[in-house]
Amino acid sequence: MLLDHGGWREALAATWLIAAGRRADLRPWIEQAILGDTPCGDEWSYCTALVCLGTEHDARILAAYLDQALSLPLTPAGTQCQPQAMAALRYLDRELGADHAQRFLVPDGPWESWAGSSAVSLDALQQAVRDEVVFAAGGNPGLRRRLRTGAVPPVDGGWSAC
Repeated sequence: MLLDHGGWREALAATWLIAAGRRADLRPWIEQAILGDTPCGDEWSYCTALVCLGTEHDARILAAYLDQALSLPLTPAGTQCQPQAMAALRYLDRELGADHAQRFLVPDGPWESWAGSSAVSLDALQQAVRDEVVFAAGGNPGLRRRLRTGAVPPVDGGWSAC
């Protein structure tokens, strides 16, 4: 119900529930939302949910999103989540022993050609992905406290910007 009949707040809550509960049965909904007619990144938490599901299929969904989204012009913050998707894909590659992100990261490749890439620290975002995964799994109460109090500063082009 949260996914189909709510706004962005409801979708955010739903994707966190999917991430925390590892609700693979809801993967098709995320896939449709992120890969619809126009790649949709408003709900950056889709990336977190896919990473928490953590399968090869989830990596392919992120790669398909990046195939479409890296060809789009840079848009105002909150409308796309290319940096988060790239960091999530790099994280999944490390976890799965895969190399899906590599084709985007070659010199003069899609990532480097995308207008927003120069303002992004993929290493910092990948660390944020790790923190999000730990948080969704119920770990790291220090991160929970920092998120609750707003003490986690936004990363330029990071999670909170999208």
